[in-house]
Amino acid sequence: LQCEMPLRSALLILLLGCLLNQHVLSTALDDFVNSPDPNYAYSLHSVIEGDFPYTAYNLELISTSWLTANDSSRPIWKHWLVVCVPDEVKTNYGFLYINDGTNPQVDNNEPDGTLDPLQEILCLSSGTVVSELHQIPNEPITYPADPTHKSRTEDAMIAFTWKHFLDDPSEPNWLARFPMTKASVRAMDAIQDFIGNFPNVPNVEKFVVAGASKRGWTTWTTGAVDNKRVVAIVPIVMPIGHMQPNLMHQFEAYDGWSFALDDYLAENVTTFLNKPEFLLMGDQIDPMTYNDRYENMPIYAVASCGDEFFLPDSANFFWNDLKGEKHLRMVPDAEHSLTGHQIDVTLAIETFYHTIIHDLPRPVVTWTNWTSADGLVCNITLTVSGKLRPSHVKMWHARNEHKRDFRLVVCDQLNNPNCLNPIFWLKDEVEGIPLSDGSVAYSAIMHKPAQGWSAFFLEADFYYDDILPPLKLGNFKVSTDVQVVPMEMPYPPCTDNC
Repeated sequence: LQCEMPLRSALLILLLGCLLNQHVLSTALDDFVNSPDPNYAYSLHSVIEGDFPYTAYNLELISTSWLTANDSSRPIWKHWLVVCVPDEVKTNYGFLYINDGTNPQVDNNEPDGTLDPLQEILCLSSGTVVSELHQIPNEPITYPADPTHKSRTEDAMIAFTWKHFLDDPSEPNWLARFPMTKASVRAMDAIQDFIGNFPNVPNVEKFVVAGASKRGWTTWTTGAVDNKRVVAIVPIVMPIGHMQPNLMHQFEAYDGWSFALDDYLAENVTTFLNKPEFLLMGDQIDPMTYNDRYENMPIYAVASCGDEFFLPDSANFFWNDLKGEKHLRMVPDAEHSLTGHQIDVTLAIETFYHTIIHDLPRPVVTWTNWTSADGLVCNITLTVSGKLRPSHVKMWHARNEHKRDFRLVVCDQLNNPNCLNPIFWLKDEVEGIPLSDGSVAYSAIMHKPAQGWSAFFLEADFYYDDILPPLKLGNFKVSTDVQVVPMEMPYPPCTDNC
């Protein structure tokens, strides 16, 4: 305009700039999820009735088409979608739990007629529609272009699609995260349409979404692409943000890769770690690509201290950058499946869900980490402000005298005792110090051990029984991130030998 540009040309350039900006903010994942698919459909298959105050419905859902029959043995994705409707639905919130399962359940067999414990607990206590989506991802799958011709499940199925994208980034729809995310979004469509047929039941307008492992990653992306309906998320054992440096951290700790990544190593995926193609893949599926979309979406992220896929400090790569309200929960003495901790984690998720649907205050917890210049001493200070106060705060700590490895399992040979890595987390109570602004600070310090590495974090327990006593909610645990001393990594990052 200062150059006396004609007004029409100026407006056209301004409009083009807006369109380009909108395109930048939209990814191929958005486009895939939002594209209409004539295959989408659902039907009522059966009803689960019994002597309990709810009725559950087994829906057969066709969520999406993905690739073609020339590319995949599963070009049409089908699922069991179990919808639990309490006898008295009190609100328009709903919970969606994304789960796994093999396709023969859909193609050949009847659903098992039972509810997942988390689904049943929430359906009974919340007075909301609680649903569980199965077959994420659809598996097993074979790929005609696969030279091994093997039937692939879980990581093997996903790894093949990663390799396809890394070889040809012009075909992002090949990434398995795309149909996994779209199926979860279509499940919400089906739930809303199905519940709309109940005259005395308020329809589900707001969803809290949860899932574990591959489904935890899908929880991140489902919240990102549908942040109008999804009002909170619970990604479990999937601290994958900023995935490239996050994964590199594993190489620097182990001088190689965990056995849990064998399916990705078989496809030579890690050889791309330092190449532009890997960053392009992250532009589509890394949760931090969609960070702005989590700004108004409370997050309760649950991670395992002994995970074979991730390190206990994996969340450190993105947690400070993550926008919006966020609560981290590190689970000690647990591997990737959280075996032995399912009830405790389930009760904490139940409490978090109730804080969302009842608009209850949630803990206001922040922390700071201080490390000495030589990296041999670390201090964590957790500060609790707001109205809620923890019943107690613990410092959890563990040590490995031999290497920087806190996995509970280091290989997948069930009969091999050398696969066990007996790392035990100990706990100490931490006393709070009142601050002048009314908050309370809790501090813990860790020195470099005489040999090996030590890891530690702080955990605060909050109880809601006094706020909603009839519900007898369990405790809600939040924690700081995990710090490992000494801070220096034992091995250098990989360059061309990843």
